[in-house]
Amino acid sequence: MPIALTGIEQFVTTSLLGVLVGRNLNLDARLIVSNIMSIFGQRRYLLKCIKGQRLPAKQLNTVFCALVISRILYALTAWASFPTAV
Repeated sequence: MPIALTGIEQFVTTSLLGVLVGRNLNLDARLIVSNIMSIFGQRRYLLKCIKGQRLPAKQLNTVFCALVISRILYALTAWASFPTAV
């Protein structure tokens, strides 16, 4: 008989290479968009803090490309076929 474990949180989804996957290996667009918006909100706040430290525009652009643009370019290849698969 299995031992009942208490206090262990079970997750409905997990992140696999930056893609949220559900229990049945399905993709939930609502969770994916929510996760991406959360990440971009955090990165926007970080950029705002860095800008407040008076980082020059050229370096701020480099940080933006590293934090935001790289994520978008990485996701484009993964999500290019998603709209047609749904």
